[in-house]
Amino acid sequence: MGSVAELETQVIISVELGFLKSELSKPILQDLESVSKMTKALIKKL
Repeated sequence: MGSVAELETQVIISVELGFLKSELSKPILQDLESVSKMTKALIKKL
């Protein structure tokens, strides 16, 4: 999923540049993974 992948990349870059603490990025990345799974499941149902 393109938009989810873009957000994942932005979170990772934010951590690498020091704008976001690593421990704060983990729940965000987990949420993005959940959203990606839900979106894929929805697409399969359509």
